[in-house]
Amino acid sequence: MTMTLPKSPVDGQTHDIKCGTDVTTAVETEDPGPPAPKLKIDGQNSVTLAPGENGTFRYSAAAGEWEIR
Repeated sequence: MTMTLPKSPVDGQTHDIKCGTDVTTAVETEDPGPPAPKLKIDGQNSVTLAPGENGTFRYSAAAGEWEIR
């Protein structure tokens, strides 16, 4: 499964993603299109949550990217 974080978040915006026990979830950011670059998640293009794993993603305007909490 793939979950996509918004391309235009506001500072402090969060998303909780919970994986089912039989589901691996790739988390990426929505492509804003040129000329804006795609936002990163802790410096990466995407992250993978293992089955049963939960993740809270928070956007930091200071860092200019999503952070995993």
